[in-house]
Amino acid sequence: MVELLTTYNLTDILIFCVILALALKAFVTFLDWAHERMKQHFDKGYSQTRKEEKSDEKLVAIEKEMKSVEGCITEITHSIAESNEKIDDLVESVNKRVDTLVESDIEAIKSYITEKHRYFVYEQGWIDAYSKECLIKRFQIYKDEGGNTFVGGLMDEICDLPMVPPKDDESMHDKFVNTEKYIQKNHEKKKETREPSAV
Repeated sequence: MVELLTTYNLTDILIFCVILALALKAFVTFLDWAHERMKQHFDKGYSQTRKEEKSDEKLVAIEKEMKSVEGCITEITHSIAESNEKIDDLVESVNKRVDTLVESDIEAIKSYITEKHRYFVYEQGWIDAYSKECLIKRFQIYKDEGGNTFVGGLMDEICDLPMVPPKDDESMHDKFVNTEKYIQKNHEKKKETREPSAV
């Protein structure tokens, strides 16, 4: 150090120290600048990586949500399928009951018309307009429900009955015989109107 003081004067040493301090300051500034540049560069990479990680996290969350939604959809689909099976069973049961009711109604109408036929044709020998209209309506329901037995013939005989009561002095036997003749006569008239006349 003595040599340094003898070789250089105080001014030179001070200048040297100032230059050294300025150089150190420039070097530190350079290091700060380099550090900031590196930080910006790595922060961009880091932020990009962080964005990618967040995107990946979001994708994973979305995939989990989709799986959850798929599970819900599967449960709903199974529930709907079970409900459809129950509805199909219920509809089939209702259809069977309706078929049974229709068959029962057909038999009830057949019995009703048979009973009324016996009364009007064999006992009374005539039919009033209201009873005739009711029987015709019931017979139409019978046909609409699929009934197709002998009831049509009974209805023809009922429709052929006179709409006025026979004279009071006729006996029951005469009433029956006259009714039978009246029905046969009407059947013959119907056959004649159905068959074209040969000219």
